[in-house]
Amino acid sequence: MYHSIHNFCTIELSSFYLDFAKDIVYIEHADHPDRRSMQTVFYETLLALVKLTAPILPHTADELWSHLTFVDEQSVQLTDMPETIAVPNSEATEDKFDRFMSLRDDVLKALETARNEKIIGKSLEASLKLYPNKENKELLASIKENLSQLFIVSELTISEENEAPNDAQSFETGKITVEKAEGEMCERSRVISKDVGANPKYPTLSLRNAEIVEKYYQN
Repeated sequence: MYHSIHNFCTIELSSFYLDFAKDIVYIEHADHPDRRSMQTVFYETLLALVKLTAPILPHTADELWSHLTFVDEQSVQLTDMPETIAVPNSEATEDKFDRFMSLRDDVLKALETARNEKIIGKSLEASLKLYPNKENKELLASIKENLSQLFIVSELTISEENEAPNDAQSFETGKITVEKAEGEMCERSRVISKDVGANPKYPTLSLRNAEIVEKYYQN
């Protein structure tokens, strides 16, 4: 149980979900549906984790619980364990997620190589081009979310070409090239974009961020 919780917190949660969630939770306006849905995930995950760790770390779990102003019970020890929720097509969703994470592992390796070669620093400095095999091309086409956000890069292209350049890195999932993204860094999102300063009122923001700030955060 300890290893399952620890691995979930460090791998799926910390190094993946919370990392790419920043570009939505920190950037979108307060009531944006994507932001609110992620806050719901945070809420449900936090409650479940505190309850699951209560038998192992009772004092720590109770201390955490005391900071949750949105719960009724005075102690986590007075609550029930989280119940399993039946999700339609969960096995297919898990299989799709596992296949995406395998592809993402290859992307991380390609980014690390580019970092070692001083092409980029942080992953948000990268312009990524994927030459996926047939299976992974279909996988990427089926994902409706913003793939640049999921890979935590500033620019992403999925090539329609059959052959990758000679300097492309090869993996089982396909081939990958990494270049430094063109443009300037948006001060609000830290993403490199070619349209930073397009709105003269906000010269240090990308067009997307300038529109959000202008519409929702005017003093």
